[in-house]
Amino acid sequence: MSFRKTLKFFIFSIYIVFFIWIGWHGYNALKFKKYTYSLKKPTFELKGAYHLHTIYSDGIRTPEEIAKRALRAGLDFIIITDHGNLNEKSLNHQGWINGVLVLRGSEVSVREGHFVALNFEISSDEFPAIAKLAMRKVKKLNGFSIIAHPYNLKNPWIGWDTKDPLGIEIINMDSAWRSRFFLSIPYYLVFPFKPQYSLLKMIDFPEKNFKKWDEICLNRRIYGFFAVDAHLFYESLFKILNLHVLVDKPLPSNFPEAKKLIFDALSKGKFYNAIEGAAQADGFRFFGKIGEEKIQMGEQKTVKLPVDLYIRAPFPYKIEIKLIHRGRVVLRTKKKVLSFRAKKYGPYRVEIHLLESSPLSRKIPWIVSNPIFLRKMKGRRK
Repeated sequence: MSFRKTLKFFIFSIYIVFFIWIGWHGYNALKFKKYTYSLKKPTFELKGAYHLHTIYSDGIRTPEEIAKRALRAGLDFIIITDHGNLNEKSLNHQGWINGVLVLRGSEVSVREGHFVALNFEISSDEFPAIAKLAMRKVKKLNGFSIIAHPYNLKNPWIGWDTKDPLGIEIINMDSAWRSRFFLSIPYYLVFPFKPQYSLLKMIDFPEKNFKKWDEICLNRRIYGFFAVDAHLFYESLFKILNLHVLVDKPLPSNFPEAKKLIFDALSKGKFYNAIEGAAQADGFRFFGKIGEEKIQMGEQKTVKLPVDLYIRAPFPYKIEIKLIHRGRVVLRTKKKVLSFRAKKYGPYRVEIHLLESSPLSRKIPWIVSNPIFLRKMKGRRK
């Protein structure tokens, strides 16, 4: 066979394999359906999306248009985080909009990278360009800070010596698709027909994010956030990544009260993260008990060991639960209701992996709790 014929055959073979590959993904996309189950919505559990952009920075929709999409996606609240050092136009658009609680923050650019400032009192002064100083100002204005897309290829976070962040983004959808741009080409082709399938396939396990989160938790409290980081395709993204916020009363109709309820819970780690696009995730619970006293997710407690930890995952799907202590798995089970006697100090958190057939890889946790921090009493050995 001549070289020219061999080359043609090789190119033709590549085309055949490519179209088979595309066809396979198209078939899987068409048959994909999110796992759901019949459940009355928990009264004290609110679902929302964090980190999105509007026309006031680099998004393509107005807050009103985005709120409509959030309502269609079944969300109770959204948190808009437009770029800008005190983006006043953006910050002035908050409240109850089209039936959804719209909260505001800012994605702030500093020398060390990007962070999100939430719940701060609006000031006439801009934030400093140095992370430590900027985050301290946010704190002084009664707000809190979250490290944004820490290992983003374009703007990685380098300010790890800063102790002020209360949160870190452990999954960021914008970073996810950018890091797998070429590998995701088949999923772009099926996106118009099955956007949730495509987005789920674009998520890879951000091992460095989780490892850094666990590392920081050894020394202080810091909470993990799933961030949609939406600039377009808002409704599709709202159906993929959600925060499930646990509160002690229904969401008030009064805006200042509703805002305080959500931000208080987020600043205390009283929420869990879910890749909702794969399966309905309402109803998960993780807590500890000392006698009749309950230790909530996100809480740091000085205790005398042992402490009983409880996990409730009442889902009708095949799942695997991992209890993680100081970054290491200490319990792995397929049970859905269980307790664990914690005999060591440190942070404990839960990951749940979906074992059903799904475009979401099994190595990626479907649900991620925030930790319970058990600290030793003074004068006692570990």
